[in-house]
Amino acid sequence: MIALTVPHEWEETYSAYEGQIERGADHRVVLSSTIGATAGDLTISIRPGRLETGSYVLTLYGLRDGTAEKTKVERVPFTLTE
Repeated sequence: MIALTVPHEWEETYSAYEGQIERGADHRVVLSSTIGATAGDLTISIRPGRLETGSYVLTLYGLRDGTAEKTKVERVPFTLTE
């Protein structure tokens, strides 16, 4: 497992979050998941067996109840080497 910790540095409050992992080479989303809301930092766990070696970006979106709106709150680049 890989754990990415995203510091909670935004002021808005969201009911949940959506994390999307995209490949750096072609920006194709390869994993997407909904994450429960928390008041503190978010830790996202990833099973690397589903990903090839290379560069990726985790984009975290804030979600609001009752709407399809999602707001980008953070982008975290990372690289898998094995």
